[in-house]
Amino acid sequence: MKRERYYMKTSMTNESQLEQTKSIKMLDTWEKTYKDCERLITTYDFYSCTAKRVPKNKMAPIPA
Repeated sequence: MKRERYYMKTSMTNESQLEQTKSIKMLDTWEKTYKDCERLITTYDFYSCTAKRVPKNKMAPIPA
């Protein structure tokens, strides 16, 4: 029983670490995309440019 609990704990921490790494990577991708697309003058172009590179559900909020 103790062993099972231990494994559950470790797998849980690994899972959350994986999630953190993923979100950090997503932020990096977003930063790059934003900087690339920032050069486009109109908002419409900016949005279409970011939409092409970043999937809708992974879209980060536009920095103010």
